[in-house]
Amino acid sequence: MSIYKTVFKNVGGRDGISRDNEGKIEFEVVNVLDGKIQPENTTNPEHLFAAAIASCYGGAFLWHMEQENKKSEVTTQVELMVESDPDDGENRIHAVISVDAPDLSDEDKKLFLERARKTSPYTKIFEGKAVLEINQDSPQSESADAIDSPDLVGGSI
Repeated sequence: MSIYKTVFKNVGGRDGISRDNEGKIEFEVVNVLDGKIQPENTTNPEHLFAAAIASCYGGAFLWHMEQENKKSEVTTQVELMVESDPDDGENRIHAVISVDAPDLSDEDKKLFLERARKTSPYTKIFEGKAVLEINQDSPQSESADAIDSPDLVGGSI
């Protein structure tokens, strides 16, 4: 059973446009893996994934703190790298999460790091606990603001 659902569409892959079906968020995506310099006001899939991990893991960490009535400002950083997988030579993601919570003891911080790792849906991806379905059918438009609207195809942001 889904708790939350969102839909994004992309035209152009790593050099394209990604937009949510509600028309609220739109990103120009640039492929930096081929050596391109990241232009201002653009992003790449790694930026978006690192932001998602940092937000979700940080939220899980804070939730566990609150359950134990602990207080601290919490800053979560994700360093995300694309690297060659030694098993098959293809690319893989390597993420390092760092959390700063200056008002927690080392023991409490370690406890909340482990608890957040077990409860954050994004860290579960790395534990093999995610579900991926690949649909060979054409994407269905769930909104009048579908990404293939004339103002996006070949247009500018």
